[in-house]
Amino acid sequence: MRFNRHDSTMSTTPVHPPRRALVGLLLAVGLAITRIPQPKPGAPALPSAEEPPFERPPGTRKISPIEPPRLSDDVGHPPFGVAETTRRPRTLFGSSGRAQAWQGAIELGAERPVAGFGFGTEDHVFIDRYADFNSNVPENSYIGLFLQVGVGGLAAFAAFFGVVLAQGTLALSRLAGAERRLAAACAGAIVGGLVLAVFQSYLYSVGNNATAAFWICVFLLGGLAPLRSRVAERA
Repeated sequence: MRFNRHDSTMSTTPVHPPRRALVGLLLAVGLAITRIPQPKPGAPALPSAEEPPFERPPGTRKISPIEPPRLSDDVGHPPFGVAETTRRPRTLFGSSGRAQAWQGAIELGAERPVAGFGFGTEDHVFIDRYADFNSNVPENSYIGLFLQVGVGGLAAFAAFFGVVLAQGTLALSRLAGAERRLAAACAGAIVGGLVLAVFQSYLYSVGNNATAAFWICVFLLGGLAPLRSRVAERA
């Protein structure tokens, strides 16, 4: 809102540009950025594309060695030597190969269900053997924790976040102003991060920007407990 000095009334002219126009501009910039890596249509072909095909010298025997299948194509791949003719397009609710990897990781973690294989051993224990999956971890933070620290560690993890979110709920009911908005923002970021952890192994990835942002919100929300106590004392 803008204050008019001459008639001492409040005008409804917004000070900032419309948010919809700004969002549309950012969307256009994002779409333009996605086009940068695309090759130029009129670019000349690479030198390798102009080379003549290899011709076997006359009189030599044709040998077609069959390479062994890769370990990463062990599960979910057609039988060796059989071409796959069925197209499998990705859908909105498809798992993109994660479901097979999750099942295999859970079965692997069941070998040591109580204490797991040790924290930090996820990428050493899990081996990608799935044709439709490409990662050195299961891409699920909870299954990854189950592999590393077992059911006991996973229960402690759930209990910790239960306490943090319970404190945040109490803070929202007793704080006001900027402190309440801070608590709401941190609680929303934590809940969103816990949901994304179902599809990504990032909650314990040291050096990951998303990991740092998530845990900063966790510690900020936990630090609001003293503020809540002071507000209760003043009341």
